[in-house]
Amino acid sequence: MNIKRYTEPGYGHINEDAIAALRHPTDSTLLISALADGQGGRPGGGEAAKNAVRLCLENATTYSPGKLVDPYIWVSICEAVDQQVCGFPEAGFTTLIGLTVGPAFVAGASSGDSAVVLLLGDQFIVLTERQQKNPPVGSGGCRPTPLSAHLSEPWKLLVVSDGVWRYIGWERMAGLMRSDDGDVLLSRLRDTAVESTNERLADDFSCMLFEP
Repeated sequence: MNIKRYTEPGYGHINEDAIAALRHPTDSTLLISALADGQGGRPGGGEAAKNAVRLCLENATTYSPGKLVDPYIWVSICEAVDQQVCGFPEAGFTTLIGLTVGPAFVAGASSGDSAVVLLLGDQFIVLTERQQKNPPVGSGGCRPTPLSAHLSEPWKLLVVSDGVWRYIGWERMAGLMRSDDGDVLLSRLRDTAVESTNERLADDFSCMLFEP
Protein backbone atom coordinates (compact mmCIF):
# COMPACT_ATOMS: atom_id res chain seq x y z
CA MET A 1 0.00 0.00 0.00
CA ASN A 2 1.24 3.48 -0.89
CA ILE A 3 0.63 6.79 0.86
CA LYS A 4 1.24 10.31 -0.45
CA ARG A 5 1.06 13.37 1.80
CA TYR A 6 0.86 17.08 1.05
CA THR A 7 0.26 20.14 3.23
CA GLU A 8 0.58 23.86 2.44
CA PRO A 9 -0.53 26.97 4.31
CA GLY A 10 -3.18 29.17 2.79
CA TYR A 11 -2.01 32.46 1.31
CA GLY A 12 -0.85 34.74 4.14
CA HIS A 13 -1.57 32.01 6.70
CA ILE A 14 0.48 30.09 9.24
CA ASN A 15 -0.32 26.44 8.58
CA GLU A 16 -2.58 25.19 11.36
CA ASP A 17 -3.11 21.77 9.77
CA ALA A 18 -1.21 18.69 10.92
CA ILE A 19 -0.91 15.29 9.22
CA ALA A 20 1.03 12.12 10.00
CA ALA A 21 1.05 8.42 9.19
CA LEU A 22 3.02 5.39 10.31
CA ARG A 23 2.93 1.63 10.02
CA HIS A 24 1.61 -0.37 12.94
CA PRO A 25 4.59 -1.55 15.02
CA THR A 26 3.49 -5.21 14.86
CA ASP A 27 1.85 -5.33 11.41
CA SER A 28 3.50 -3.43 8.56
CA THR A 29 0.48 -3.97 6.29
CA LEU A 30 -1.55 -1.53 8.42
CA LEU A 31 -1.14 2.24 8.14
CA ILE A 32 -2.25 4.37 11.08
CA SER A 33 -2.86 8.00 10.20
CA ALA A 34 -4.27 11.23 11.57
CA LEU A 35 -5.21 14.65 10.22
CA ALA A 36 -6.18 17.69 12.26
CA ASP A 37 -7.18 21.19 11.17
CA GLY A 38 -6.73 23.77 13.92
CA GLN A 39 -9.71 26.05 14.42
CA GLY A 40 -9.06 29.61 13.31
CA GLY A 41 -10.46 32.73 14.90
CA ARG A 42 -8.96 31.99 18.31
CA PRO A 43 -5.42 31.26 19.55
CA GLY A 44 -3.89 27.81 19.80
CA GLY A 45 -5.47 26.05 16.83
CA GLY A 46 -2.15 25.01 15.33
CA GLU A 47 -0.89 23.70 18.67
CA ALA A 48 -4.13 21.80 19.20
CA ALA A 49 -3.80 20.19 15.76
CA LYS A 50 -0.16 19.14 16.28
CA ASN A 51 -0.89 17.71 19.70
CA ALA A 52 -4.02 15.92 18.49
CA VAL A 53 -2.20 14.17 15.64
CA ARG A 54 0.75 13.18 17.83
CA LEU A 55 -1.44 11.86 20.63
CA CYS A 56 -3.77 10.08 18.23
CA LEU A 57 -0.92 8.04 16.74
CA GLU A 58 0.64 7.39 20.16
CA ASN A 59 -2.66 6.12 21.53
CA ALA A 60 -3.48 4.03 18.46
CA THR A 61 -0.17 2.15 18.50
CA THR A 62 -0.99 0.80 21.97
CA TYR A 63 -3.82 -1.24 20.40
CA SER A 64 -3.38 -4.54 18.61
CA PRO A 65 -4.06 -4.64 14.85
CA GLY A 66 -7.23 -6.64 15.48
CA LYS A 67 -8.63 -3.92 17.75
CA LEU A 68 -8.04 -1.16 15.20
CA VAL A 69 -10.44 -2.81 12.76
CA ASP A 70 -13.23 -1.61 15.07
CA PRO A 71 -14.26 2.01 14.36
CA TYR A 72 -15.60 2.35 17.91
CA ILE A 73 -12.07 1.81 19.22
CA TRP A 74 -11.21 4.89 17.15
CA VAL A 75 -14.09 6.77 18.75
CA SER A 76 -12.51 5.99 22.11
CA ILE A 77 -9.07 7.07 20.87
CA CYS A 78 -10.41 10.40 19.60
CA GLU A 79 -12.32 11.00 22.84
CA ALA A 80 -9.13 10.35 24.82
CA VAL A 81 -7.20 12.76 22.57
CA ASP A 82 -9.90 15.39 23.12
CA GLN A 83 -9.40 15.15 26.89
CA GLN A 84 -5.60 15.23 26.55
CA VAL A 85 -5.57 18.27 24.25
CA CYS A 86 -7.99 20.01 26.59
CA GLY A 87 -5.30 19.74 29.27
CA PHE A 88 -2.73 21.77 27.32
CA PRO A 89 -3.11 25.44 28.34
CA GLU A 90 -1.61 26.69 25.06
CA ALA A 91 -3.90 24.61 22.84
CA GLY A 92 -7.13 25.79 21.25
CA PHE A 93 -9.59 23.69 19.24
CA THR A 94 -9.19 21.41 16.23
CA THR A 95 -10.82 18.86 14.01
CA LEU A 96 -9.45 15.31 14.13
CA ILE A 97 -9.55 12.26 11.89
CA GLY A 98 -7.84 9.09 13.05
CA LEU A 99 -7.94 5.87 11.06
CA THR A 100 -6.36 2.58 10.10
CA VAL A 101 -6.01 1.58 6.47
CA GLY A 102 -5.33 -2.07 5.69
CA PRO A 103 -5.28 -4.01 2.43
CA ALA A 104 -9.02 -4.75 2.68
CA PHE A 105 -10.52 -2.22 5.10
CA VAL A 106 -10.52 1.30 6.47
CA ALA A 107 -11.75 2.04 9.99
CA GLY A 108 -11.58 5.22 12.00
CA ALA A 109 -13.43 8.14 13.54
CA SER A 110 -13.79 11.85 12.85
CA SER A 111 -14.74 15.00 14.72
CA GLY A 112 -15.12 18.27 12.85
CA ASP A 113 -15.35 19.15 9.16
CA SER A 114 -12.26 17.54 7.68
CA ALA A 115 -13.20 14.62 5.44
CA VAL A 116 -12.47 11.06 4.33
CA VAL A 117 -13.54 10.15 0.79
CA LEU A 118 -13.31 6.78 -0.91
CA LEU A 119 -13.34 5.87 -4.58
CA LEU A 120 -14.34 2.20 -4.66
CA GLY A 121 -14.38 1.07 -8.26
CA ASP A 122 -16.36 3.93 -9.80
CA GLN A 123 -18.36 4.67 -6.64
CA PHE A 124 -17.48 7.88 -4.76
CA ILE A 125 -18.30 7.76 -1.05
CA VAL A 126 -17.93 10.48 1.60
CA LEU A 127 -17.22 8.36 4.69
CA THR A 128 -17.46 11.38 7.03
CA GLU A 129 -20.86 12.52 5.77
CA ARG A 130 -22.55 12.09 9.17
CA GLN A 131 -19.86 13.60 11.38
CA GLN A 132 -20.46 16.43 13.85
CA LYS A 133 -18.48 19.66 13.68
CA ASN A 134 -19.02 20.66 17.30
CA PRO A 135 -18.02 20.39 20.09
CA PRO A 136 -14.44 20.45 18.71
CA VAL A 137 -11.46 18.40 19.85
CA GLY A 138 -9.81 20.27 22.72
CA SER A 139 -13.13 21.26 24.26
CA GLY A 140 -13.39 18.15 26.41
CA GLY A 141 -16.76 17.27 24.90
CA CYS A 142 -16.22 16.21 21.28
CA ARG A 143 -18.47 13.51 19.81
CA PRO A 144 -16.46 11.55 17.22
CA THR A 145 -18.36 9.72 14.49
CA PRO A 146 -17.18 6.22 13.49
CA LEU A 147 -16.37 5.43 9.86
CA SER A 148 -15.52 2.19 8.08
CA ALA A 149 -15.57 0.47 4.71
CA HIS A 150 -14.43 -2.76 3.10
CA LEU A 151 -11.87 -2.24 0.32
CA SER A 152 -11.55 -4.21 -2.89
CA GLU A 153 -9.36 -3.13 -5.79
CA PRO A 154 -9.44 -0.74 -7.47
CA TRP A 155 -9.77 1.83 -4.69
CA LYS A 156 -8.35 5.21 -3.58
CA LEU A 157 -8.80 6.90 -0.23
CA LEU A 158 -8.32 10.62 0.47
CA VAL A 159 -8.14 12.23 3.90
CA VAL A 160 -8.43 16.02 3.54
CA SER A 161 -8.82 19.23 5.52
CA ASP A 162 -11.75 21.47 4.69
CA GLY A 163 -9.39 23.74 2.73
CA VAL A 164 -9.39 20.98 0.11
CA TRP A 165 -13.02 19.93 -0.30
CA ARG A 166 -14.61 23.36 0.19
CA TYR A 167 -12.76 24.84 -2.79
CA ILE A 168 -12.94 21.80 -5.07
CA GLY A 169 -16.38 20.32 -4.38
CA TRP A 170 -17.30 16.65 -4.25
CA GLU A 171 -18.11 16.30 -7.93
CA ARG A 172 -14.77 17.70 -9.11
CA MET A 173 -12.92 15.68 -6.49
CA ALA A 174 -14.60 12.49 -7.65
CA GLY A 175 -13.66 13.24 -11.26
CA LEU A 176 -10.02 13.86 -10.37
CA MET A 177 -9.84 10.69 -8.30
CA ARG A 178 -11.20 8.72 -11.24
CA SER A 179 -8.69 10.17 -13.70
CA ASP A 180 -5.44 10.60 -11.75
CA ASP A 181 -3.18 8.80 -9.28
CA GLY A 182 -0.38 9.50 -6.82
CA ASP A 183 1.45 12.81 -6.90
CA VAL A 184 -0.36 13.82 -10.09
CA LEU A 185 -3.70 13.59 -8.29
CA LEU A 186 -2.46 15.68 -5.36
CA SER A 187 -1.06 18.30 -7.74
CA ARG A 188 -4.31 18.52 -9.69
CA LEU A 189 -6.32 18.81 -6.48
CA ARG A 190 -4.16 21.75 -5.45
CA ASP A 191 -4.46 23.38 -8.89
CA THR A 192 -8.24 22.98 -8.81
CA ALA A 193 -8.50 24.49 -5.32
CA VAL A 194 -7.00 27.79 -6.54
CA GLU A 195 -8.90 28.11 -9.84
CA SER A 196 -11.44 30.57 -8.42
CA THR A 197 -9.19 32.29 -5.85
CA ASN A 198 -6.64 34.19 -7.96
CA GLU A 199 -4.25 31.23 -7.97
CA ARG A 200 -3.81 31.48 -4.21
CA LEU A 201 -4.90 28.98 -1.59
CA ALA A 202 -7.71 30.54 0.43
CA ASP A 203 -7.16 28.16 3.36
CA ASP A 204 -4.62 25.66 4.63
CA PHE A 205 -4.57 22.70 2.24
CA SER A 206 -3.71 19.22 3.53
CA CYS A 207 -4.35 15.75 2.19
CA MET A 208 -3.22 12.15 2.48
CA LEU A 209 -3.78 9.73 -0.38
CA PHE A 210 -3.83 5.97 0.17
CA GLU A 211 -3.66 3.57 -2.79
CA PRO A 212 -3.11 -0.21 -2.95
